[in-house]
Amino acid sequence: MAGFSPENFSFRDKYWFCHAVRVRGETSGHQMRYVLAEMRGVLDKNPKVELKSSHARLIGLKDGMWEIEVVAYVLTGQDQEFLELQESLLLGACRSNSRDYGQNG
Repeated sequence: MAGFSPENFSFRDKYWFCHAVRVRGETSGHQMRYVLAEMRGVLDKNPKVELKSSHARLIGLKDGMWEIEVVAYVLTGQDQEFLELQESLLLGACRSNSRDYGQNG
């Protein structure tokens, strides 16, 4: 085929991180804002996360639970490092979801 140049997918310098995190449906608006802020903080504080591509957004309600989309490019070219960073980001999202939502007492 004339003009066709295949793209080489064997080398990459970043990986797509895209997960949906679910939060109890009875979570209040105040609590949800806190969870979203904490999740955004997890992304913002990781030096391997490309900030311009990252977000944590409330995207809907599914099966009685709020759904938050957490998205970012992770800056690494190595599969194993990406898996480790993905695990760290997901655990950070879990911590954000299990805290006391910023309420003292």
